[in-house]
Amino acid sequence: MAQTALPKTIGRYEIVREIGRGAMGVVYEGRDLSLMRPVALKTLLLEPIAEDLRETFEQRFYQEARAAASLQHPCIVVVYEIGIDAAADAFFMSLEFLRGRTLEAIIEEGALPWRDALRIAGRLADALSHAHEHGIIHRDIKPGNVMILKKGEPKIMDFGVAKLDSSKLTSQGDVLGSPGYMAPEQALEARVDARSDLFSLGTVLYESLTGKRAFGKGTFSEILMRLAYEHPTPPSRIVADLPTTVDDIVAHALAKNPDERYGNADQLAEDIEDALADRPLRHTRGKGARAVPGPGPAAASSPGLPSLKTPTASVPANQVAALGAATAVAPARPAALPRGPLALPPGKRVSLSFLSGPREGTEHVLRHASLLIGREGGNSGAAIELAETQVSRMHAMVEVRGDRFVLRDLESKNGTFIATERVKEVEIHHGTEFQIGGTRLMLLVADV
Repeated sequence: MAQTALPKTIGRYEIVREIGRGAMGVVYEGRDLSLMRPVALKTLLLEPIAEDLRETFEQRFYQEARAAASLQHPCIVVVYEIGIDAAADAFFMSLEFLRGRTLEAIIEEGALPWRDALRIAGRLADALSHAHEHGIIHRDIKPGNVMILKKGEPKIMDFGVAKLDSSKLTSQGDVLGSPGYMAPEQALEARVDARSDLFSLGTVLYESLTGKRAFGKGTFSEILMRLAYEHPTPPSRIVADLPTTVDDIVAHALAKNPDERYGNADQLAEDIEDALADRPLRHTRGKGARAVPGPGPAAASSPGLPSLKTPTASVPANQVAALGAATAVAPARPAALPRGPLALPPGKRVSLSFLSGPREGTEHVLRHASLLIGREGGNSGAAIELAETQVSRMHAMVEVRGDRFVLRDLESKNGTFIATERVKEVEIHHGTEFQIGGTRLMLLVADV
């Protein structure tokens, strides 16, 4: 396939080479012809964007530039200029040209020494503190967005999904960020705040320490299930001679309920400083050993697990119940509902029968113990997608816990109903009918 010819210039910048390419734009190495310095040029091509969407994309592009340009921290990439090149039909952003390697590329060669991993995470926490003080949430902290310079200093890159607290540029239903690193509330489209960045930084620290992703790889729905129900194995069980205080820091950052996490990035940075100096942690008291029991679904009755606070505006009540299943029983969850690990019943065939809608008369057999129902085209990884506007992107969940079944509404806009009653979370049985949008379904359980 022939390569696209490089443009000679964009704005006042001479193009040297292409660094990377995505669906909407290209990143080049360039040279500022006025100041004779190297730059990274990030472009957003207008041609693939429909006319009616160009204004929104322009807003997003300028949001990234303004967000990053307002920050002045040694661990945040510097923005020099933003502009538009009419000849190239592209917006462009001129950035500090970084010489180094991404943290992602470094981790691919193996885990970092634990002191190096902590030092990098501490510097990143300090940079996030600076961003958060300016009302900016990055929303996509991951190893690929961290450059490690030759002297070992980290730099946060790509504020492309950064969100100013006062702005709402993304359309309803968008989930911005990378699934393997986003906080549970971010994945469930609940309210995101600075603590969501701290969760993401916790996943970066975990991967730096162990060489393994905290919540593994897979489809969006598979990762969502791990975010909701599983704790990663404590790093000290993977890395020999790792202080237990490091487990405590990781567990505190990766708490599923935002109220159980570090309150701000400064607290995380201070605990890292204490761990490096072999001092007791200022903001964590042995959370790791109790809150991270190991891989797999967590039992709600495990001793020593921190209880969730009453749900706040940060996460809607039923979503707190879903996320809190791994740590405690939220107040919104009736005590009579089944608990314990997700598992299909042996010797049984579990399915949902469509009683109305375009798929009327068909069945969907459950292959896994949890099934997500959402809107068609929502890119949520839903096992059942319904082509109805009244269905939310991530609408409801059916969970199987042995021989007991739970139907949970995921704070959908139009609700999940049994008969005429709108339900949030309820145990269902063979023959139970429920309705999502204009589609009625029935749970069927039969011998294999």
